[in-house]
Amino acid sequence: MVQSLREVLLEPEVMRSLTQDPASFRYSVIVPADRYWGAERPNGSWTGMMGQVIQKEVDIALGPFGITLSRNKVVDFTDSFYFDDRSILSKKGEPEIDPWGFLYPLTESVWAAMAVVLAAVWLVLTVVSRRPRGAALLDWSGELLLENIRVILNQDVKKTLILGTLKTRTVLGSWMVVAAVVYWSYAGTLTSLLAVRHIPQPIQTLRDMLDDSSVTVLMEPDTLVTETISKMKSGELWELHELQFVSRVKYQLYSTFPVALNTLVRHHRHSIIATSLSVDLYVANIFTLTANKLKRAPAICRMSLSKLCPLQQKAPVSWALSLVRAFTISTNTLLGKERFSSLRRLVFSFTRPYQMWQISSVMSMAVKDGTMSLPRSNSSVNDL
Repeated sequence: MVQSLREVLLEPEVMRSLTQDPASFRYSVIVPADRYWGAERPNGSWTGMMGQVIQKEVDIALGPFGITLSRNKVVDFTDSFYFDDRSILSKKGEPEIDPWGFLYPLTESVWAAMAVVLAAVWLVLTVVSRRPRGAALLDWSGELLLENIRVILNQDVKKTLILGTLKTRTVLGSWMVVAAVVYWSYAGTLTSLLAVRHIPQPIQTLRDMLDDSSVTVLMEPDTLVTETISKMKSGELWELHELQFVSRVKYQLYSTFPVALNTLVRHHRHSIIATSLSVDLYVANIFTLTANKLKRAPAICRMSLSKLCPLQQKAPVSWALSLVRAFTISTNTLLGKERFSSLRRLVFSFTRPYQMWQISSVMSMAVKDGTMSLPRSNSSVNDL
């Protein structure tokens, strides 16, 4: 019975004999001339390490390799031992102050609901409250509206309004409870948002990258990703493949990505598509190089992973607490009443988790049925 190389490698006696007898455990490493993992050409031949295995130039190609149907038809893979995703690594935007940041603590629906409730309470109080003699209806109703706004801002109201009829006090008391709950929620959320400044993330999804015509994509050639997108007939992956025809894709070797990260990605409009493991290593290396240099340390924040990076540095609270009076309503000016405390320190922003773009792949070693030998090929960890 003829056994495949996969079955032979699983036998404990074989591995034990190889490890116990170093003299018989010899191998040589051969790097493919094109330095590719390998993809099928239109004429049926293969490039890279896959081609070396198929043409029997080597016995084993050490990956890890992504398993595809076309690859599985021509080589014998070992059992899968690693799973990884694909991530997009791109440049962050510059820190900025959002002039509309004071609206972020509450959602749009909450702001709309507060406006509706404010209008309803104002109309009800206009009906149930007693209008003073000699007061014009327009002036009196406008004064009631401003009193309700004072309630939202956690300010005092006129004594005559509090000592009004039972209906007036009931409506006003209910409105005070609702406004107090919303105010406390707003203030608490606002405090938590004061610690960071808004840093825009131009690319959060694959669609964002496709729609931005100024972005050039960097990918490794002849990989699982390039093979997969080349067979797509529609959708975002098909659009990604078509970018090469408008000069928006550059194919580079894995070994050039660290240099491209420091030049093209950090200082130009380029994005790298690679395995999540490789992307994490890139960011870790940048962090290691810049951690001891204060002027360059924030550079790590300019890297935008498609998932949240634990190495990103948080902005210091000191410079985020700039005093800006972005939202002040002075009832002292409008009504001639006592001064009241306005909302201050509204410089804030928030960061949103980055959505992850993933193309699941299975890692393995590609082998050809035949004689047993140790790896004689490229052993880069960047699976594709």
